[in-house]
Amino acid sequence: MLTIQRANPLDYADSLKSLFANESQALVASFNTAYSEVVRDGGASWIGLDDTGHVQLNVTLFRRDFEFRGRTIRAGVLGNMVASKNYRWFFPSASVVRRLVRDVSQDSELDFLYTDPQPHAVAINKAARLKQLGALDRFVIPLSDRRPSHALAARAYATAVCVRFGFTAASCTTVDPTGYDVDRFNVPIGTSSRLRPHHASSMYRRRLRGYPGPGYAWYEFRLPGHAQAKEPDAAVLLYGPDERNVAHVWAIRRAPRIALSPLIPGLLRAARERGAHRLEIETIRESDFARELLRSGFRNRDDLIPVLGRAITPAGDEVVNAIHEWEVTAFDMER
Repeated sequence: MLTIQRANPLDYADSLKSLFANESQALVASFNTAYSEVVRDGGASWIGLDDTGHVQLNVTLFRRDFEFRGRTIRAGVLGNMVASKNYRWFFPSASVVRRLVRDVSQDSELDFLYTDPQPHAVAINKAARLKQLGALDRFVIPLSDRRPSHALAARAYATAVCVRFGFTAASCTTVDPTGYDVDRFNVPIGTSSRLRPHHASSMYRRRLRGYPGPGYAWYEFRLPGHAQAKEPDAAVLLYGPDERNVAHVWAIRRAPRIALSPLIPGLLRAARERGAHRLEIETIRESDFARELLRSGFRNRDDLIPVLGRAITPAGDEVVNAIHEWEVTAFDMER
C-alpha cells in the first residue's frame, strides 16, 4: 500500500537518492547539486511512500516563468518520473501524476503544466488528463561527414545557406561562458506574441552538465549597422561537438524584431570551427519558430517527442492553445 503526497524532496533526501540510483547516477548527482535550488524556486516532489516510509515513486515539479503577450506566465514542468522495480506499472505512477495535477489545479499558483515524457510515460500523463499539445523535433544543418562524398555534399549545402543569407548576415563574436553575464538576458527583451522562457544563470548550471566549461560558448550577434551598439541583437548558446560530432543550440535570446536568418552564417562558421559535422536544435515542430528554422536552411528529422500539457488558469489556457507561438528548445524541458 502506497501513501501518495506532496513533499519537499530535501526531507526525503536519502530515500530519494536511493530510488534515483536505481535509474541513473546522473539523477543522484542532479539531486545533490540542484534540488536545493529547485525547492527555493518553488519546485516540489510528489512521492509514493511504502509502509516503511521509503520512497517508491517520484515525480518532480520544476518551476519556470515565461513571457507571453506582455505578461509573465507561471509554468510547472514535470520531470524525473522514477519508480522502484516493484512499482513499475501503470496505475501507481498514474496515481502520483493525478495527485500532482489535482494539487496544482486546486492551488492555482501556476498557469499551466507541461512535460516531454519518456515513451513509457506518455500514457501515464494522458491518464492524468494532460493532453498532447505538439511534439519536439530535431532540426539540423549538415556541415561535414566522415565519408568524403557525404562531406562534400554537406559542405556544399552549408555554403549555399551562408551565401543565401550572406547579404544580411550579422557579425558574430565569441564570448567565454565563464565570464558571461547571462542574467542580463534572463527576462526576454520587448513584448511579443511568442511564448519565450526566462533563463536565469542558475538554470544553465543545473540543466547543462559541465556548464560553463570549455564545451560551451556564447555567440553575440549584431546586425549590419549595429556594430557599435552596447547590447547585441541576439545571443546564442552553443555546445559541442559531442561524441557524434554534433553542435547543439541550447538557447537563443533575441528581441521580437530580430529574424533568425541573419544569425545562421555566423552560427555555421562557429560550429564548423569547433569541428562539428552537424548543427542541431530541438523545438516544437508545430511552432512558427520551427517554420522559421526551415526557412533558414534547417531540415527536420521527424524524431518526434510528444509534449503534453494542461491549463490551470485562463492565461494558461491561452498558452496551451497557442502551441504555434512557443519559442522553446530542449533546454526548456526536463527530459
